[in-house]
Amino acid sequence: MPSAAVDVLVPTRGRPASLELALASIDRTAAAEPDLDVRVHVLDAAPEGLGPAAARNAAARLGDAPYLALLDDDDAWVAPRLGPAIELLDTRPEIALTAGDAALSSGGRFLPLPPTPGESRDHGALALDCSVCTSTVTLRRTDWEAAGGMDESLDRAEDYDLWLRLTADGRRVGLLPGTLAEYDDSGAGLSGDPVAMARATLAALSRSARMPERDPVWRDRRGRLHGVVAHGLVKEGRFDEARAEARLALELAPTARVAWTSMTRAVLRLRR
Repeated sequence: MPSAAVDVLVPTRGRPASLELALASIDRTAAAEPDLDVRVHVLDAAPEGLGPAAARNAAARLGDAPYLALLDDDDAWVAPRLGPAIELLDTRPEIALTAGDAALSSGGRFLPLPPTPGESRDHGALALDCSVCTSTVTLRRTDWEAAGGMDESLDRAEDYDLWLRLTADGRRVGLLPGTLAEYDDSGAGLSGDPVAMARATLAALSRSARMPERDPVWRDRRGRLHGVVAHGLVKEGRFDEARAEARLALELAPTARVAWTSMTRAVLRLRR
């Protein structure tokens, strides 16, 4: 493939040891793909109190390469990471972003099944299951800028919200074969709070998913998330709010266990 420039966006927050490993993985990737012009932009979010969306947006403004690639500071890339992604974006205009599988720090894989050659997923599949690992994503700068980057009002699921917005026009997520990253799923980061993540996911879906309201699978998806939120509210002793969330969970996902258990705990005021 012809030479191409890529801006790599790396937000960080006071984790110098993991950041060093992340940057070393970029160096290995660049060495394995010498035809690429890899430009790294690290944005320390801590001094200015920036969230992950604002940090990535600020990092993107530091460069002008036609492609953007993402890496979180607690993850690492596995080469070849960039060349196949850029080739796919160059040859298939219906692809809004590329992603792929990652090895989990706890063992196992990010994706339940490895991608098949040429596999892609549409907006509907993405709305029902966020199958995109952020540290495997590459996209065009023009698409990033047209979407306005990531929504800085979201402190979690800001990446998911962007994937939904980029695919709402009918374009797809292109999945690349092989392992593209090593993903830290230890729960030490923002994704480690399941209740907060459920709230943020619901916010992203409400803003940016374009789904048939009466679709039973779509309703089940949201109902289960409301059930998770209800469980969290019970633990905090906020029983009235928990019952309201549990009622939504039962209305949307009447066969989901999490809906029934959340209502039971909210009614009986079972904090544990």
